[in-house]
Amino acid sequence: MVSAPEIDLRNTHCFLPEQAHAFSKHFREAEERLKTQPSGQGYPGVLICARSPLKVLAQIAACVTHQVPAFLSNPDWGSTEWAQVNQCNAPNVPIFDGSSPSNPPHPLPAEKPIGKPPLTRDPIATLYIPTGGSSGKIKFAAHTVESLRSAAQALSHFFDDQPIHSWSHLPTYHVSGLMPWIRALVSEGKVIYSEESPDLAQFPKAGLKTTSIVGTQLARILTGSQKSYWEDYDAIFIGGSPVGRELLEDARKKSLPLAPCYGSTETAAMITCLKPQEFLQGRINAGKPLPHAQVSIDATKRIQVAAPSLFKGYWNEPVSKDHDIYTSDDLGSIDEAGYLEIHGRADRILISGGEKIDPSQVEGTIQSIAGVADTFVVGEAHPEWGQQIVCIIKMDDSDISISVLKEKLKAKLTSFKIPKKWILVDTMPYTVQGKRDSAQISTLLKTHA
Repeated sequence: MVSAPEIDLRNTHCFLPEQAHAFSKHFREAEERLKTQPSGQGYPGVLICARSPLKVLAQIAACVTHQVPAFLSNPDWGSTEWAQVNQCNAPNVPIFDGSSPSNPPHPLPAEKPIGKPPLTRDPIATLYIPTGGSSGKIKFAAHTVESLRSAAQALSHFFDDQPIHSWSHLPTYHVSGLMPWIRALVSEGKVIYSEESPDLAQFPKAGLKTTSIVGTQLARILTGSQKSYWEDYDAIFIGGSPVGRELLEDARKKSLPLAPCYGSTETAAMITCLKPQEFLQGRINAGKPLPHAQVSIDATKRIQVAAPSLFKGYWNEPVSKDHDIYTSDDLGSIDEAGYLEIHGRADRILISGGEKIDPSQVEGTIQSIAGVADTFVVGEAHPEWGQQIVCIIKMDDSDISISVLKEKLKAKLTSFKIPKKWILVDTMPYTVQGKRDSAQISTLLKTHA
């Protein structure tokens, strides 16, 4: 693959005029603060905690330009998340934005800390991206412009080196909201950051019109009135969490140009992708590796990745000797044609009454029954069995009852795999990135104790 061209994060050519103006304004403000800060062995970087996507991007650009490590954070983290941050020995860094987060970590520097002590300067300009919050273990994955750039260049090459235009409505402290900016810079495309879907006519005619969604958004699209709007995209990347096969089949029948993909914060987002043409022709999997990556399956069925887009390690944790290969906790397989199939998470195995249970298998079986919209199968402490199997479930508009559902499951699952407790919900506990929200799940379990 041809190496990626150099990119300058200060460049505004990837934005439409109004957002370019806002980005430049935020960049100048951030740069002025950093210019007045002396270098030395003080704070290891700054904590970016802004809400505005363009402000976050501008502050990242200023930090990289002035060789200051930047730690991204979610301004809506609560005390539980900040406790997780402190457990991973996150650095005591000044808040770069003018306002404090809603639930700050402890201890936290003053609201306007840029002044003394000095900031550490790092010629590599590391960017620390939070990961793992949905599993209850927040860490900061270290990336550089080079690792992010290689991932963006690989996706462009995968799509015949076309400019990649993106509408991003995902948070920029998350890798899925950050990468559309990098892809636009690398491929000379355009990116629009907004909560509401934009007029696609704003994008240049030449290039690939893309956006990213998760399973819950796909379900809303298929039942909403704006399906034809989504058909105007060239590729709708979908990932973040397992998506039910029936939902994907429905999307294919309705001609949505989905591009199922697989990746993580540690891999700088996408590492495999299924092209929309293949999806519409009947393939349903996570696609083939992008040109920069080698994907394999280890002896425990975990997915392994080797790529120049891999993170450099976690903050305050030693880099393993095998860092050239990242082994995820995702289980998968690769077919004879080289396509990746995702089977679930290795770390979700439950043990009830001495029996090992794969929640993904139970979820898939339950979702195969007509009338079920979505499910989470989780474990709950039980004095007799060790763990009790609990199903958080959302029904569609049909009138199927839990009792009827359990009867149907008797012919499909061994008795110890059938959930003993059922929690019926109107809204499934997902994070904004479409992953399982451990805090919401914990609250549901306590409420239905």
